[in-house]
Amino acid sequence: MFLPSKTPSYSVLLNSESADLDSPRENEIHSDSILQKKRFAGLYRICTAIAVVCVSAVAFVTIFFSSSSKHQFTCTHPRIRPEWRTLSHAEKTSYIAAAHCLTTTPSPRNSNITVHDDFSYLHSRTGNYSHNAAPFLPWHRYFLHAYEHALKEYCHYTGPLPYWDWSLDYRNLIESPIWDTDDGFGPSGSSFTSVANGRCVDQGPFANWMPTYYEGNYHPHCLSRGFQDETIVTRVGNLTVRPDILQGVIRDKSEYFDFLLAVETMSHLTIPYIVQGDFSKVTAPNDPVFFLHHAQVDRVWWSWQGVHDERRRKYNGIARYDSTAEASVSDVLDLGFILENGAVVTVEDVMDAEGSLLCYRYDTSAMSN
Repeated sequence: MFLPSKTPSYSVLLNSESADLDSPRENEIHSDSILQKKRFAGLYRICTAIAVVCVSAVAFVTIFFSSSSKHQFTCTHPRIRPEWRTLSHAEKTSYIAAAHCLTTTPSPRNSNITVHDDFSYLHSRTGNYSHNAAPFLPWHRYFLHAYEHALKEYCHYTGPLPYWDWSLDYRNLIESPIWDTDDGFGPSGSSFTSVANGRCVDQGPFANWMPTYYEGNYHPHCLSRGFQDETIVTRVGNLTVRPDILQGVIRDKSEYFDFLLAVETMSHLTIPYIVQGDFSKVTAPNDPVFFLHHAQVDRVWWSWQGVHDERRRKYNGIARYDSTAEASVSDVLDLGFILENGAVVTVEDVMDAEGSLLCYRYDTSAMSN
């Protein structure tokens, strides 16, 4: 759920150094208030260790501790996330309409940008630190949950969040029905040159759309895609997302961090590589297909967790890509201004997709063998 407009502005998030977190304000604390200092220092250490963007100690408390209630229910009927091509035409149309709605709905934080822009910006700021680190899978799992919630809250979408099983399209990823002009998200760009080796998308439901951010900065531009040559696409797909390769990773990588790195550096990166344009940058959520792509990545993790019960609890690796600190399931998943009722959500809260917070599972009928 999005927090109201009283949350920190973009300028605060962009200029975190102005929050002066390096100073415990000793001049404001009485010299013999040792316990108070220790408590503040402890908060500071927690903030810097587990929060990706800590704008200030006050903002940290406001954002993460504004509500003590969260997911107080039992998941008895988990939502089913389907593979894109199993949806009917009406269901596809409904989802695309909701996704498009977010690209035109003003953000509650800044009426000059959209709700969709908020997701792209957040991914470039906090999500970026999860890459090549233990939080990559749980952070994006929670990010998808927030996006699905936004579809329902802002655009009254009543269907499920679908996934794109790209392993079914490994022979030619750019010929996937996901790129259909009438029944998908539109093809490669073919108009004016745009960002990151792409061209403006001028066909399909997101034709001529103008995302606000690029590489984390304010840079309005047309949605950009630039599909690689078909020969390259076929070769890469055969090497990284072929069903037997994917199943081998799920079967053979028994340790969490080994599995994560195998998925992230191979199949996960294949799609940005072959699509190029917006998809290839940290503001990749500019391309609405990003969310179906990451739902597939999440499905792969869900499948890996389902191989053995012990895997549902496995979690190890570094806490963020620029740190040597060991990750823990008690680490907070920082979604900045996109939160679950303002409550603290940790890695442990999202380890089980069918748990009380998330309450979903994947339809396996379209899964490749």
